[in-house]
Amino acid sequence: MSFDYKKYIQNNPLLKEQNDKCPAATQNLELNTKNRDAAIKAEYIKYGPLNVNKPGDYWEQIAEYWDTSVEAAKESKCSNCVAFDISPRMDECMPGVTSDDDGKLGYCWMHNFKCHSARSCRTWAKGGPITEDKVSYEWQERNEGEVNEQDDVAFTDQEFDPKTRSLSATVKYLPNFKKAYDDLEDAKGSIEAVASKNELINDKQIKRIKDLVRDAFNKYRTHLRNNYRDEYMKIKGRGGVDELSVSGDAGAYDTPYAFAKNKNRKYKPVNKGFTDVNPKELRKKAKGTDYVDLM
Repeated sequence: MSFDYKKYIQNNPLLKEQNDKCPAATQNLELNTKNRDAAIKAEYIKYGPLNVNKPGDYWEQIAEYWDTSVEAAKESKCSNCVAFDISPRMDECMPGVTSDDDGKLGYCWMHNFKCHSARSCRTWAKGGPITEDKVSYEWQERNEGEVNEQDDVAFTDQEFDPKTRSLSATVKYLPNFKKAYDDLEDAKGSIEAVASKNELINDKQIKRIKDLVRDAFNKYRTHLRNNYRDEYMKIKGRGGVDELSVSGDAGAYDTPYAFAKNKNRKYKPVNKGFTDVNPKELRKKAKGTDYVDLM
């Protein structure tokens, strides 16, 4: 008698609860959109075309990347990719209708988002689609604990086999600096909210924990800023522009007192086309706001 995997799952509540869990991106539109957009932009993925009926030069570009013909490239779609999941249980994870005139919606286990069978990407690999729940569960198990953020995955040693039209690569999972930053920042906000409650204001232990979490966040932020500047700039959304070193390689100022305060300076109005202000009064009004003292 053959082993009935589905029946085994149904009769084992603990395993059913574990394996029936849908991938996060199928239940979270924001996460799915983030992962999909990252796959569209990433040079090593280039998920597309956006409009399957008007693909533009998408297939020409991917054919050139694979060093093959456009006709051969068009045969390498999500619909027959090894990581494309259209198993019965994945259908249940999908919101609404999963099929249209152009194909079927499934889940990509390589890049963790809902993808369409009529599209493709540069990491396509033969052997799909996934049509059995058992195989789907195995992919999910391998993905457990792996990073969903596309920026934290690097593909190296990519090789394309023109005969099989398959792409192989070494996958390297990089440190997820942003997730750690966000988690620490969230923890800081949460404990500060708890500590602010009237009934806990005098709780010394809560205050110590709040200070520890705040200090941990500040130390991590400072460490990133000093040692992983590019990662810090990406987290802050500044695209690598460092507000702390806008002078680039110019080095430090040769005049050590170039921006020192002159305590003996008197503020005398002159005809400059604007009205002088009292810096001390201005600072009082700007309390709680970041400013640069140019005096």
